Amino acid sequence: MDLTPAAVAAESLAAELEPFTAIFSASLGWWHYLGHRYELAVNQSLRTIEIAPNHFFAHWVLGITYGQTSRYEEAIEELQKADRFSDGSQHVKADMARIYAQMGRQDEARKILDELRAQSADRYISSVTIANIFVGLGDKERAFEFLDKACAERAVRLPYFLADPCLDGLRSDPRFQAIRRRVGLPEQVTKESLEAHTVLLKSSEIRTDSEEPRLEPAVTTTAKAEPTGPTTTPSSLSSTKRVVLLSALLLILASIGIGGYRYFSNRSTKQIESIAVMPFVNESGNSDGEYLSDGMTEALIGSLSQLPNLNVKARSTVFRYKGKEANPQSIGKELNVQAILNGRVAQRGDRLLLSLELIDAQTENVLWTDRYDRKQTD
Repeated sequence: MDLTPAAVAAESLAAELEPFTAIFSASLGWWHYLGHRYELAVNQSLRTIEIAPNHFFAHWVLGITYGQTSRYEEAIEELQKADRFSDGSQHVKADMARIYAQMGRQDEARKILDELRAQSADRYISSVTIANIFVGLGDKERAFEFLDKACAERAVRLPYFLADPCLDGLRSDPRFQAIRRRVGLPEQVTKESLEAHTVLLKSSEIRTDSEEPRLEPAVTTTAKAEPTGPTTTPSSLSSTKRVVLLSALLLILASIGIGGYRYFSNRSTKQIESIAVMPFVNESGNSDGEYLSDGMTEALIGSLSQLPNLNVKARSTVFRYKGKEANPQSIGKELNVQAILNGRVAQRGDRLLLSLELIDAQTENVLWTDRYDRKQTD
């Protein structure tokens, strides 16, 4: 795939306008990586590290870029830094395992795989993470097995992972295009889909940007397969529009993540150490809104999981309450959490509306509330 001049120009302009905001510089390197422009990706990542030596995303992009150019020892060194600076992101670990496997150090790759599987009993390990490792191990069947599970999970990281050059060896397989269709991506890589991938990455990695997340333990449990075909993706929107719609909503979640960090880190407020993000309510009354509300719930769980000293209940735990009436006190006692976060999502014409409410599970007092309103075309 190739990057459009407009895409690179947009990231370059962002970096020029905000020269000390490392995420813009790091994102430009990531764009180059996605476009197979590895020399540019390396140079841009090194420039970002000059600005922010401890920026995990820059080291991550540099590491995976080195891996794609067979500079394996340098790749591992950079990914180890990214792992340290991200406090053990599962996705950084997966890339490290994949590159270990490509180096022929399969024992080390499988050790990371086993560790992540063990962790899935206590926190969410995305099926995307496991698929990534099996790609490195050369096990195409298991890779597709977990990519399929990621579709069933509606894993928020899956759409942009499908653009990763590490999957180039799978693209000719009809199953790969089938997964793209299930996610709602167009058959061919377009400017719109790549732009959506960039927004998804920045949203899910909002610790800085994700994920990284502590969501449902999908690896050790046997998930019931979701039906394939039209029922798994919204039917009333075109593929490209669905991707852009989801990316716009996840961009809102980036703002929520920043606001949440400020709230939970504020020592002048009551310190919250545990929280349950309940399934967002779809007020649009259609399947598109349902798909988005579920994805946004997972994205916010992932973002909040990056906050230090905050325990976030897994997606599989909170989704047992989906569509059920339960008061905050009951949920708090059942899940042993201090706070409940509720959300409502609605589409009104060309606008996307999101309402959030943070509730003290013991007193049922509202601790924080906010509302986000964004045009789909923004």
